[in-house]
Amino acid sequence: MIVIQANDLDDAYRELLQLVLTVGREQPSRLGPTLDAGPVALTIAPGPVKLLTNPGRAVNPALAIVEACWMLSGGSSVEPLAALAPAFLAFSDDGATLAGAYGERLRHRFGFDQLAAVADHLREDPDSRRAFALIAEPEDSRSRSRDVPCNIALMFRIAHERVNMTVVNRSNDVIFGVPYDLFSLSLLHFAVCRTLGREMGEYLHISNSMHMYRANADLAERSAVAPPAPLSPTTVQSHAFLEALVDNAAAIESLDFDRIGDGRLRALIAASLSGRGTRADLTGFGPNDWLGAMARRWAGRSRTSRVAGADFGRDNR
Repeated sequence: MIVIQANDLDDAYRELLQLVLTVGREQPSRLGPTLDAGPVALTIAPGPVKLLTNPGRAVNPALAIVEACWMLSGGSSVEPLAALAPAFLAFSDDGATLAGAYGERLRHRFGFDQLAAVADHLREDPDSRRAFALIAEPEDSRSRSRDVPCNIALMFRIAHERVNMTVVNRSNDVIFGVPYDLFSLSLLHFAVCRTLGREMGEYLHISNSMHMYRANADLAERSAVAPPAPLSPTTVQSHAFLEALVDNAAAIESLDFDRIGDGRLRALIAASLSGRGTRADLTGFGPNDWLGAMARRWAGRSRTSRVAGADFGRDNR
């Protein structure tokens, strides 16, 4: 297994792209040819929020926020995700829900809230190595659903007074999966830490198949050499941002703008939902606002996204 150790997600992401482009072998898949580097582990040190700021990849921060809050709130409806990125509808079996919804499985599927149980367990026994939450279930191995979970399990452990989290993943697309998965799962990590009153520790992400679709190799090459973003959040800004997401998660997941108490989050999501997402829509974000800068970068993209040879146009992911 190849291990990548980095201080932040942006550094890890550049190294990951270079790795897949360099050692990835062509492998067929049900969605088209891929470059697959096999098992890879990412270890990211405690630090700023794990929201990718790479100018080449240009992640949609509004979608990342809604998806993370949807997960934290235990949602399964495809509606809030499809409102920002219609491509999500292609993964719904019934046009209404996502069968592999991580949040629903973590918080409701098995009859209890697994994240709350993890926090209770570690509060009672801080030295325990038994704190884990399952996303996958045995039935998934024979499922014919369009949405089988890629992330299998979360494991938590307190070490040196911090809460570390390990994610076990069966298959990760470095272009469409990694940037959003790591952010959403890191919000779950933060929520557990906040419940315990402890700081976030290391994030270890283990994937059995780290790959990209060959059709996106050009984007990967550009992103691998992209210079660091001129603005990125400080540790203090990161903490405040994550706090705001946890506090407003239910309102954001339901797209209930009247209940979203944070004005920046409300404006950012509204701009993306309106289909505009232009610089003019973000005039409320100052020139030194890292979140506004991310949104402008994403809105300024000119490429179309191709997955398995299918052109989704200006894909919102």
